[in-house]
Amino acid sequence: MAFLFMEIINSSIAVLTRFALGWYFLHAGILKLLDPTWTSRGFLEHAAMFPDFYLWFTQPSILPVIDVLNAWGITAVGVGLLLGIGTRIAVCVGILLMALYYFPHDPGYTYIVDEHVFIALLLVYVLRDRHEGKWSGQCLLSSVGIHPGTRLWSWLQ
Repeated sequence: MAFLFMEIINSSIAVLTRFALGWYFLHAGILKLLDPTWTSRGFLEHAAMFPDFYLWFTQPSILPVIDVLNAWGITAVGVGLLLGIGTRIAVCVGILLMALYYFPHDPGYTYIVDEHVFIALLLVYVLRDRHEGKWSGQCLLSSVGIHPGTRLWSWLQ
């Protein structure tokens, strides 16, 4: 009985974590998409670590592509996490984005660990969690004819 109770608690925490991260990414992406003046130029030009690598992305022919990929990528990660569809892909892209955001900035008073590290660790927790249920996108996929055991199902989950 206690094991079942703890399983329900763990599952609930995992789902709430996934929802919170989904909202975090979706909100950040929507803000970037809705602001026509937003660009990653300033962030990239002031990179504290690997400045030459990040400065390369500010070239006039590359920066617009980076801005679009960044804004839509963050938005897609948020949608994937909120809906629970393509969760593994969304988490992996989210971890990659957090790593790319971590290195250029000056950590300041936090020294090594900052919010990007915490978010990446929470994404790893979501990736590790394999609770399938009505809040994981399983019902939606099943309703359109994509069922567990199919190749498409395993790719989306």
